[in-house]
Amino acid sequence: MKVVFSAAARRQIYEVAVSYARERRALGVDFVESVYGAVDLIQLFPRIGARVNDRYRKLVLQRFPYVVIYSIEQGRLRITAISHQRQDPDGWHHRVEEPPAIYEVRLAA
Repeated sequence: MKVVFSAAARRQIYEVAVSYARERRALGVDFVESVYGAVDLIQLFPRIGARVNDRYRKLVLQRFPYVVIYSIEQGRLRITAISHQRQDPDGWHHRVEEPPAIYEVRLAA
């Protein structure tokens, strides 16, 4: 299954990783690995995330207070947002109509 990250999701991953790396360098790397581990898990079990609405699901990251907001569309896993569970739990809603990202990432099947 192809994985498509929205521009907002890619930006969020980068910004959060940089923020964690300021605290401790390895923490930024751990965050990115946690996100990609969650994406791998979603690829294996697309319905693993809790339903947000008819179109979107969310999966809580291990060790970090963030969720991966995603949907499955036309055989693609679309990562819409990486959202903090407490600071901005519903802030991702305004990004769902964003045009598709121009980058597609192929992860382990």
